[in-house]
Amino acid sequence: MCPPSRLTQVALLLLATVSLAIGADAPPAELPVYVVGEQWALTDATYRLDRIQRDAYVFVADGNREIWLGRDLGLRYVRRGSDSIEVDPPPGLTWPLTVGRRGGRITFARFRGSELGEVEVQSSWRVMDFEDVEVAGRKMGAFRILYQLDPEIPGRFRDNPYQRYGPIARSAKFDYTVWYAPDVRRIVRVQSSKPLLNFELQGAPPAIAQAPVAAPKPEPPRPAAPRAEPPAAKTAPPAAPAPPAVAVPPAVAAPPAAATPPAAAAPLTIVMRHPVDGSLVMDAQTVVAAVVTSGRGVGSVTVSLNGIEVARQAERTPQPSIVVTAPVTLREGGNTIVLTAREPDGTVRQEVRTVTFERERSAARPATPPPSPRASWAVIIGVGRYENPKIPSLRYAVADAEAVYDVLIASGYKKDNVLLLTDRAERKPTLRNMKYALGTFLARSAGKDDTVIVYFAGHGAPEIDPRGVEKDGLAKYLIPSDADPDDLFSTALPMDDLQTIFDRIEAERVVAFLDACYSGAGGGRTFAAKKTRAVNIDDLFLDRLTRSKGRVIITAARSNEVSIELPDLGHGLFTYYLTEGLRGAGDLNRDGIVSLQELYEYVQQQVVQKSRAVGANMHPLLKGELEGVLPLTKARAR
Repeated sequence: MCPPSRLTQVALLLLATVSLAIGADAPPAELPVYVVGEQWALTDATYRLDRIQRDAYVFVADGNREIWLGRDLGLRYVRRGSDSIEVDPPPGLTWPLTVGRRGGRITFARFRGSELGEVEVQSSWRVMDFEDVEVAGRKMGAFRILYQLDPEIPGRFRDNPYQRYGPIARSAKFDYTVWYAPDVRRIVRVQSSKPLLNFELQGAPPAIAQAPVAAPKPEPPRPAAPRAEPPAAKTAPPAAPAPPAVAVPPAVAAPPAAATPPAAAAPLTIVMRHPVDGSLVMDAQTVVAAVVTSGRGVGSVTVSLNGIEVARQAERTPQPSIVVTAPVTLREGGNTIVLTAREPDGTVRQEVRTVTFERERSAARPATPPPSPRASWAVIIGVGRYENPKIPSLRYAVADAEAVYDVLIASGYKKDNVLLLTDRAERKPTLRNMKYALGTFLARSAGKDDTVIVYFAGHGAPEIDPRGVEKDGLAKYLIPSDADPDDLFSTALPMDDLQTIFDRIEAERVVAFLDACYSGAGGGRTFAAKKTRAVNIDDLFLDRLTRSKGRVIITAARSNEVSIELPDLGHGLFTYYLTEGLRGAGDLNRDGIVSLQELYEYVQQQVVQKSRAVGANMHPLLKGELEGVLPLTKARAR
């Protein structure tokens, strides 16, 4: 065969580049939420969402057919007759979907109707592209997601992993591709080397009325036969003959518009994203992450650990959606986490998670290394005086930045690796200098394995968003010292630019602390731009900025709250406890290292308590995710 010509190679490269560009322009897809009673039509049957069990949507149909989808829409369990495949826990798809996003975990694949039994595998996923697919005679845009499962787990086995399970375990290595169409909120196609996992949409479901449901109904008793539960964790099912030939099943169809209740009638729903129920962890610090929604509004949310309330969010005005991020410290052994949500009329919904913490395994691992000065970089910004007299001065912003700088240097960060921009520093906090520090200095300096810290103390401000991108109608800015309040677009730093700055930094771990706010109210670190009256500001823009893994933003308060300064502390309230935590008060497990997770738990508790004591209302907010524990500073002896 003749090699392709140079012209052919160039053409193929151009086609690939255009394809990637089209996928990259696809708007992110938000995680859908389904309610009990929804109908999904497949060619072999119409499936009905029967219940929500083990944090999964359970769809059932006649003929001993079941499809379990995790809350993240990952395939968890598929059964047709006596054949089934289970992936527990699912690979852990992360939302919102964007092209290029990826992830994975070690999990178990369980097979019934074959000789495989149970096999431990490395699962991984990646959003490959956003493309047009034609299903059920209709063309629609869909994200193509590739899942791969492999019993060869890197670093797990010294010898060939297939020797552990036998030669037949090679059949446990397989992949499947899922197409999710945002317009219809459904998985419209699944293709796999395993026939049981093949789906394709072939027709619209019948118009079946759906009764409003206040909450998922209790799980009914399940007969032992012919309906079989997914096998228990780490219990291999009995051997059985090879599975019979299975007809390729259809994909999920979009329900008729009338089947979805109006937003006002949406029931109180809790989507628990972390931790996984029944999980075994080796770190005492973890975070409870959930989204609570209700068409009647969410009045309050509480989190209790082993019967003791550890976090509470009470809304003066009930919100249609609340994002819950509550750090908790587990005790050794079993732990019970209960998240309770309440509507204004008293309706209550609870989600329960059990998590086991084993200290012995944690102690057996090498101790968490302290942050290396050569691998740690920081940009610290404090703006106290503004050139334009229309922007009020801040009394303690410069002192806050200097305090953070001193803590990092004392903990071992090299001075050449930390750039300080304040009114009193050699480099002033102008827009040009801020963009250089964030987008040039860090991009040129930080390597892939390094850690980057960004700190900003100063004003934030909202302005009417003419693009209509923000749901609250307001663009948000960080305000440099030379900003013009009547022209923030060209003289201030848009929060959306942080996403571009984050993308320029090669480091896999970037943490930004923002002691600023955007409510536009007086008396704190915020003001309203000309002709802007900021009300009901949401936090969705922060979700957008932290979509990439390894990017975390911690703000002093929620977007509709005010970050305050206190004369008796000589600092902003948030930064005072931030520096105290970095010095050692945040070392909750007393191992000599202050981790990001420990620091956030400490700061959140202290700021909420102190702000209430002085008649204010501040709730520090964490957005984004990191893998594992991130050490920040060495704790001083206290």
